[in-house]
Order: sequence, then C-alpha cells, then structure tokens
Amino acid sequence: MKRLCLSLVFCILFLPLFSQEVKWTKKIWDSDKYAAFTSMAYDGRYFYCSFREGDAHVASENYAYGSIHVLRSRNGRKWKDYIPFRNEGEDLRDPHLLVTPDSKLMLLVESVSFKGKDAISRSTMVSF
Repeated sequence: MKRLCLSLVFCILFLPLFSQEVKWTKKIWDSDKYAAFTSMAYDGRYFYCSFREGDAHVASENYAYGSIHVLRSRNGRKWKDYIPFRNEGEDLRDPHLLVTPDSKLMLLVESVSFKGKDAISRSTMVSF
C-alpha cells in the first residue's frame, strides 16, 4: 500500500514536470530508400540529425549497403544534407550523435561486413 501511495504522489507531483507538448512536426528528409535509427544533437549553434539509409533493414549481397546521413539546421525547420558517410563494402548502422564537453560534434557508427546474410565482422567508427 505504501508503494502505491508513493507512486501516486510521485505521479501527481512530478509527472507534469516531465510531460511535453508537441508544438509542430515536419518531415526533414524524403527518399524512396529505407531510413531509420535517428539521433539528434544540438551544439549551441546548430541542430544535427543523423540516420541510416539503405535499400533494406539489413544489408546482404542482394541489397546495397547502408550509408549514414547527417543533416544540419540553424532553426530546426530548414534542414540541409551536411555530411554523407559511406564505406564501400560495409553496412554502416546505428549512428549516434554526441556533443563533447569541449563542444565538438562526435558521430559514432557501427560498421558491419557481410558474407551472404551473415555478419562476419563488426567495428565501431568515430568521427569528429
């Protein structure tokens, strides 16, 4: 009973602090390819959005390998393709954007090599 009461008190007092209202939405990228695994960051000047784009969810010999796109915007409304990342023969996946304590933008990406449908190697790449 104490846990239920504490949970209710928490919800009543603190949940409004965490709730957010969506003011507007906008599509910032449009392509006929499969796009997923977004990450966003703000470095104090620009908003950045990264994602994987490919012909399918998982690459194989039958599908083109995925690439990473990084978009940039000053105001969150008008976006431009900032940096595309491709690595021939490797499927780039799961991009994550971070802003370091010294305000550098850091991109972490997983690189996967396939033989048929089997992943034969995985590595993590970082770019500043």
